[in-house]
Amino acid sequence: MFEWGGGAEGDGREARFVAVMPADPDHRPWDDPGYDAWIDELAAADPEPPDPDEVQASRRVRVAELLAAGQSAPVDGVLAGQLDALDPAELDQDQRLALAAAQQRVANHVEARRGQAIAAYAADAEPVLGLAARAAAAADVGAVLHLAGARPTSWSRPRWRSPGGSR
Repeated sequence: MFEWGGGAEGDGREARFVAVMPADPDHRPWDDPGYDAWIDELAAADPEPPDPDEVQASRRVRVAELLAAGQSAPVDGVLAGQLDALDPAELDQDQRLALAAAQQRVANHVEARRGQAIAAYAADAEPVLGLAARAAAAADVGAVLHLAGARPTSWSRPRWRSPGGSR
């Protein structure tokens, strides 16, 4: 055990180690006359194990409330995490459809938040190597989102010719 006097080092009030030994090293608390009564009191204070039927009923209510929230409540990280924790194998057919719809709402929310992040990035973009600010931002966003293979819909498909000249 440590004791602290609160003073500056060297003034006799600094921290020091104090050994605390029991008065009787051979003392065994389980031999005390009140020990059994104390243990019985502790055991009586333990809660009863939950009733499995009540636990299952409570879970059914929680799942139903969660799926209802997934249909209409504002989407946030907590709701997304709770929906993610549901195991579709433990749900009935209607609940599986409700879960799929709720997960689609979460996906839509994530897409919207990603769009907000991209818009904020583009709003503060600066020109790079002679490119307009938004063009430079588009290149950066495309790189981090791995959109290199995507091309604008206005491009026509390139026509390749074989070495023999036929298409």
